[in-house]
Amino acid sequence: MTMLREKVFLFLFLIFASKTTAHIYFSGDAAVRPRLDVKTYQDKSEGAAIPEKRSIDGYYLYRARINIKADIADGFFFQTRLSTNNIANWNKMGEESYLFSSKSHGTSPSGPVDFLQLYIGYKKNKLEFSLGKLPIRHNVLLDTHHYPDHPLDLPYLLISNQSFTGTKLSYANLETFAAIGTATVPTYYEGEGINATVNDQLTFGFNYKIQPNKTLALVPTGIVTLSAVDEIDRQNRPRGLRSPARITTGLLMEQKIGKRARMDLAAGYSMAQVNQNADDFYLDNHQKSDVLVGHAGILIKELGVGAFKIFAQYAQIRGYPWSGTDNRFETSRYYAVSYLHAQYTVTLAKKDHRTVTVKPTFRYLLHSSSDDELGYVRGTENTFDWYNRIKAELTYNVTF
Repeated sequence: MTMLREKVFLFLFLIFASKTTAHIYFSGDAAVRPRLDVKTYQDKSEGAAIPEKRSIDGYYLYRARINIKADIADGFFFQTRLSTNNIANWNKMGEESYLFSSKSHGTSPSGPVDFLQLYIGYKKNKLEFSLGKLPIRHNVLLDTHHYPDHPLDLPYLLISNQSFTGTKLSYANLETFAAIGTATVPTYYEGEGINATVNDQLTFGFNYKIQPNKTLALVPTGIVTLSAVDEIDRQNRPRGLRSPARITTGLLMEQKIGKRARMDLAAGYSMAQVNQNADDFYLDNHQKSDVLVGHAGILIKELGVGAFKIFAQYAQIRGYPWSGTDNRFETSRYYAVSYLHAQYTVTLAKKDHRTVTVKPTFRYLLHSSSDDELGYVRGTENTFDWYNRIKAELTYNVTF
């Protein structure tokens, strides 16, 4: 009953505020997505006991997001987004009970409502400053930096909900940001993993938009993450401070093609540095792996009755699987990840900024490795070295 009362109160508050306050603005979207999900694992080693394993699943996803913006005074503003803190804010029908603070009313459980964005900002002319839990425009370099072990299939957009806690400062074509976070990660001593908490993990980034002409935009981008881990051994004795860092650099490009099309390209490189003893190994999202990534896509705004978007991504990853030798960082292996995304958007109704659309989408992910230790499902008994996933979706979406 408590969760129900909170939601009723929030609904009544939104109605009251919209009618009494001229400087509070509301927007949002809601969607339902049927999906066919096909996962295939393959072990291509000679004499493999299980050469292939496949799962096929069909399910429904749904979500709603509400944006609230308040203009305060003299350029100051407040903005927030309310939705479910889950993968891209989606809830899976029939499986909502696993969500934190999910409550069941009758026969249907429901996901919680969380503050996915919450920040105070100032904007005047070319200057903009924001502080809090902030949105950031998604790109493949953010994917690669924060998820180097699986950089494709939009992980930063889906898992991090393209937002961070920290601050952002922009002036004209220059944008900078600083993010702070905490993560619990495994550290390794003599082959056995021990969890350690990385506190005050700092990430700094910038991008600068260069426009040689009206149709071309080039955006050099750089991201740096600094961490500190107080490592302990199996007897809970201190092993010293480890300072892993990750650096990602790259270039984003956007080229307009006439009035109806746009092409975007991206290329980047991400590398990790770990300061530690030879017999220690640090592994997490900032593991010691190097990633070379590329992206190419095109958007056609008017194709038949809708808009068509397609892009392909490729990542070459050099990983360092731990071993029992002191020279474990001298032995590296390569594996590759490929991703294809195609989407067609048909607008069924439109009035002002309000729309009703349907989006058939096809997504294909291929993860390949030359060594079983670098299989997609690492740290388990799974020895499959090839993995591919097909997602066929049909998204019904309304914006308001």
